[in-house]
Amino acid sequence: MGRLASSSPLPDGLKRGDVFKIRGEDYLLTSFDKRSMNVRLRPKIGSKDINIPLNDLLEWLKSDAISRTPGVNSNTRNCIRLASLTHIERLGWIMRCDYVKPLLAYGKGETTRQLVNKYIDKTFDRRSRSAQNKSINKETRPGTSTVYMWLKLVRENDYLTAVLAFKEHRHKARKDRLDPIVSEIVESAIDYYLSPESANLFDSYVIVENRIKELNACRHKGAELLEIPSKTTIRKRLLARNKMDVDAKRDGVEKVIKKYNHGGKTDYGHFIGSRVEGDTNYIDCLVYDPVIDFTYRPLLLLFIDCYTRAVVGYEVSYLQRGSQKLAKAMTNMMSTNDTACYSCVPILVVVDNGKEFDNNTLLHIQDRMNIQFLFSPPYSPNCKAMIERFWGTLNKILLHKMKGTTKGSIEKRGYYESEKLATYTMQELTAYIDRAINIYHHTPHSSTVLAPKTMWEDAALRLPPTVYERDTIITLGCKYVRCGVTKGRVGFEYLEWKNSAMPENFNNEQVIVCINESDLTNVWVINPLDEDDIYILDPVDRELQTGLSLDFWRSYRKQLQEREAQTGNREKASSLRYELIQELYAEAQTGKGKTKRTRARLAHAATNQIERHSQSITASQKGSGPKNKLVTAPKDTPKPKSSDYGIE
Repeated sequence: MGRLASSSPLPDGLKRGDVFKIRGEDYLLTSFDKRSMNVRLRPKIGSKDINIPLNDLLEWLKSDAISRTPGVNSNTRNCIRLASLTHIERLGWIMRCDYVKPLLAYGKGETTRQLVNKYIDKTFDRRSRSAQNKSINKETRPGTSTVYMWLKLVRENDYLTAVLAFKEHRHKARKDRLDPIVSEIVESAIDYYLSPESANLFDSYVIVENRIKELNACRHKGAELLEIPSKTTIRKRLLARNKMDVDAKRDGVEKVIKKYNHGGKTDYGHFIGSRVEGDTNYIDCLVYDPVIDFTYRPLLLLFIDCYTRAVVGYEVSYLQRGSQKLAKAMTNMMSTNDTACYSCVPILVVVDNGKEFDNNTLLHIQDRMNIQFLFSPPYSPNCKAMIERFWGTLNKILLHKMKGTTKGSIEKRGYYESEKLATYTMQELTAYIDRAINIYHHTPHSSTVLAPKTMWEDAALRLPPTVYERDTIITLGCKYVRCGVTKGRVGFEYLEWKNSAMPENFNNEQVIVCINESDLTNVWVINPLDEDDIYILDPVDRELQTGLSLDFWRSYRKQLQEREAQTGNREKASSLRYELIQELYAEAQTGKGKTKRTRARLAHAATNQIERHSQSITASQKGSGPKNKLVTAPKDTPKPKSSDYGIE
């Protein structure tokens, strides 16, 4: 597997993954050497990598002697490549990230050997206490130089911890300096030292010395003698052991439980994203949805950063507790957005045991972004006290000042017509929430005496938070399937995508396909022989697949295929699609036994398809005769913005 990112940045306009067509062959840009000013190009088919001077490559581009096709975004490529890790590789990556992430808050000159050793011991103790599986129980303490190497690699790659998941950080395992027989004797002597019978470490050293002398005496003449290790070697072997196991053998289990049973004080790193708390709560108002003509109580899922006390993402809509709501809230938290919240990729997220946090989407995010989710025990609000306290602040700033509140009088509570006097649109409610968060961010916090905005800006100067583009984060929740390639195309659920830049040797091969279930416009294909080689594929039927969600496609695919099979006329088939979408929209409005959530999802998806279909037909018919009446949307069909309803 190739290097994830080079230590030298590429010039403006070029990026890794760009495809150059030179003399009829495709070459992939993999790296740039700043010293020699050469770029390395990897051929798509056969032969070895070639090095070309950067100036020559730029001159060829200006003279149109060669062509360039932009590659997949590097961050998107990293997220997709993380899906290829096995379970063992993912555990190793998480371990390396645990040791490196606390040190990223310090500058290059501040990470002294003493500081690194301190955090290594602290992280090793924490991982030892929280060990729940055999792979962690067998873990050994990493050396200082090893952690320095991991830290250097992350810094050289724009602070992307994803580089620790691949082969670049791996050197050959250090050979045990001791002979296997001597090593076994040392370990048995340490076991004796940990037993109650041993008084001190000197007794263990005497045992090792005498045992090795006996073995050397039994060896035949001319054979190599075993080397007696020093006391320092035995001490280092002892320090490398799990401290909890050492104390349990020396002092007993009861004392160990008292020693390692820490109190309720919450400890987290002094940098953005070290600890984020999240919770879900209903908002005491009603929101009117014009698409299916009903009102509902909106549900707000919100996250807050514990160090800066800033809000780092929220999602409010008709969506109930579930994977879709969590995916949208996490997308808002980790990517740039137009809300009043800040954005960061957290390290630890503390949540309760609610339904929205118990799904496969959370496992995808946890595995691919190395975000640790900590679930608080039931009926224990103190485990995530900051987010619980924030609900009180939000009530004071926002909810008690909105129309429809019944806080003032018991009489009003009994005769209040909430559907008339306390109903908002989603745009109005979102604007109110953004305004309340802005007020909160500019108000000094009682515990820090500083406003969350000031805390965030100061922390961002020391260690800027990681923020991805929205398209990159969406790939985290994508579905990964294996599909066969036929004539440069891949198919899934009777839909096809293509890319002329894919090599011919992909045909009849199984490849990994990354599919965004909320938008089937494009998919990504990973080269099975080189996971750094990723292609973005365009839809074969752009009119049908643009903006199409997988759920909506499955709901009407069978009916659509039956109707399109009756005609071979392309224009008539397009009209049949449109008529079927209108029928599904009418069915969602009437209900027919479906829940409000199912009706809302179906109606919004149908509305988006009607809008896109009408726009595409209108654009194609400009200046080409009368418009087709079949593609005119019904008068009562609203056209809301998709973001207003939490639909990607």
